[in-house]
Amino acid sequence: MEYCSCNIVIYSGVNLDSLNITLPIPLDVLLYIALAITIIVVVYTITKRALSSLRIKGKISRRVEETGKMIALIATMIIVIPMLLSSVFAIAEVKWITMAILLIMIFIGIYSLRNSLENSISFLFIVSSGIINDGDNVRIEFGGKSYEGTAILKEGEYMLLKTDHGNYIYIPYSIVLKSVIIKMVQSHIMAKLYIHGQGIDIEKLVNDISNIIKKSSKYIDKTNISIKPVEVDDESVTLLLEADIANPRKINECYEELIKIITREVPYRASIEIIR
Repeated sequence: MEYCSCNIVIYSGVNLDSLNITLPIPLDVLLYIALAITIIVVVYTITKRALSSLRIKGKISRRVEETGKMIALIATMIIVIPMLLSSVFAIAEVKWITMAILLIMIFIGIYSLRNSLENSISFLFIVSSGIINDGDNVRIEFGGKSYEGTAILKEGEYMLLKTDHGNYIYIPYSIVLKSVIIKMVQSHIMAKLYIHGQGIDIEKLVNDISNIIKKSSKYIDKTNISIKPVEVDDESVTLLLEADIANPRKINECYEELIKIITREVPYRASIEIIR
């Protein structure tokens, strides 16, 4: 029988340096990257909370809040990323890389705000050209759908249409410019109001009726109401009412509404004769 002998050598420790282990990215570069990401996250979080607080208090709109967050993020990245690159690359390389990053950030910013910019420019064009004026009754036709109401022009991204039922429709200004716009021509109405009573203060009566119509009417243009006395005696007063209707399609509803308002709100026995 043959025996083989072997020598077993046991090392009490391992020298890690002798293993020659290298990371794919130097440790200092990893630290710079972690620091850059931390700075960007911290600045963005602080900006986000500050803008959100201002919006909740009603000092800024949501559009301003979102724009501010985008600007803060882009500005922070433009400052931090070149500092990171300067610790890794040579000066000449940093310059070109920084310019490329700056152009990319500008492109991203413009692309993300393209709808806001388009709507803002469309708003300026609508206001300056007078295509639609604030308070016009219009019908907007776009994409096979029709929207009708009183136009409310507000600086921003949307035009508001207030319907006869008091609802609001938000339409982007860029869509308004691409739509078919139909402006509803106002109709003029005339009516005689017969007020019966004794000791009537005519001036007060005229003011009261005018205020009642402005407060209660949904169809009459409140900026153009004329009420004049045409006949006066001891027991009655006849007044001539002239006004414009913003939506001529609602003229019958306007007459019905006017009769209800006058007979219900005027503190005298009243009747109405529609002239036209």
